[in-house]
Amino acid sequence: MRCRWLDYGATAIALQALLLWHYNGDMQEPKTPKKRGPPFKPPGEKLVRGTLYLPPEAWEKIEHAGRPALIVYIARWRVKPPAG
Repeated sequence: MRCRWLDYGATAIALQALLLWHYNGDMQEPKTPKKRGPPFKPPGEKLVRGTLYLPPEAWEKIEHAGRPALIVYIARWRVKPPAG
């Protein structure tokens, strides 16, 4: 039994011509990539994710006051230099 895909007749020549036209045809202008992800934020507004372990009483205070109040409180916090 003969395989029809291995037959080097007119169909194979047409297929070769089609492939040559496809791969050697005129180059199209490259598409500009789509902008994905969240919009850019300046360095002062960018937030960093972290983990903080606190006692339940402290979490209750944070939940009561809200996250913006916690951010303001931490921003006002002055770190004391180590004694010694």
